[in-house]
Amino acid sequence: MDAREGDSRRQWFARLAIGRKLGLDFKFMVLLIAGVGADGVRTARNIDALVTALHEQHALPALGLKDATVNFLRISRAVRNAILDSDSAAVLKRASDITRYDASFVESFAKYESKIVHREQRDQAARLRSAYVRLRTQQDAVVTLALASDDVAVVGHLSVIRAQADYIEALIYTLTSKKLELMQAASDESSAS
Repeated sequence: MDAREGDSRRQWFARLAIGRKLGLDFKFMVLLIAGVGADGVRTARNIDALVTALHEQHALPALGLKDATVNFLRISRAVRNAILDSDSAAVLKRASDITRYDASFVESFAKYESKIVHREQRDQAARLRSAYVRLRTQQDAVVTLALASDDVAVVGHLSVIRAQADYIEALIYTLTSKKLELMQAASDESSAS
C-alpha cells in the first residue's frame, strides 16, 4: 500500500458526515463492549465450575471427615464416661449415646469415602474402617463390663482400646492432611485459571 492509497482512505473517513462517523464509532464500541462482556461471562462460568468442583470434590468430603472425627471422639468420651459412671442407668444412657454417635460416624465417613479418588487414600480409609469396627467391638465389650461393674475386666481392655484409638486417630490425621493438600492444589489451580 502506498502513501496515496492511505491518504485516500483517511480522506474517505474525513469526508463522512458527523452522524455517520458517530454511528461507526458507536457500532465499534458496541462490538468492543460485547466482546468484553462475552469474555466476562465465559470467565464467570469457568470460576463457577471450579468453585463447584472444589465444593463437591473437596469441601463436602472434608466436612464428612470432620464430622466422622467428632463422632469418633464422642464415642471415646461416652465409653470413658460409662466406665466412670457408677449407676447402671447412666451407663445405659452412655450406651444409647454411643449407638447414636456410631450411626453418625458411619454416615459421615461414608460421605467422605464416596468422594475419594486416590487409591492410597481409599486403602487408608478401608484400614480405618476395619480398625474402627474392631475398636467398636472392644468399646461395646467395655460398656457391657461397666454395666456389670466388672472393673478388673474393664481395666484389662483399656490398653487395647487406647492402642486402637491411637491408630485410628493417626489414620484420620493422615487422611485429613491429604485432603487439605488436595484442596490447596485445587484452590491453586482455580487461582491460576
